[in-house]
Amino acid sequence: MNRTKLSLLLCRLLELGFEEFVRVGSIRKIAKPVLPYSVHSTGSDSQELKELQSLLKTELTPSERK
Repeated sequence: MNRTKLSLLLCRLLELGFEEFVRVGSIRKIAKPVLPYSVHSTGSDSQELKELQSLLKTELTPSERK
C-alpha cells in the first residue's frame, strides 16, 4: 500500500469515528487530517513537533478535504 492509499484509508477511518491508531512516517508525507495521530504529535519541544504544529495551522488543500 502506498502512502496516498494509506492516507485515504486513515482519513476514511477518521470519518467513521475510528481514532485509535498512530501513523508512522515522514511528517511531510502524512495527510494533514492524520497529523494529530502521527508518532510526531507526541513529545516535547523537538523540531519535528514545531514542524507538526506549523503544518496543523495551515488550511487543507481540496485533495486533502476528500
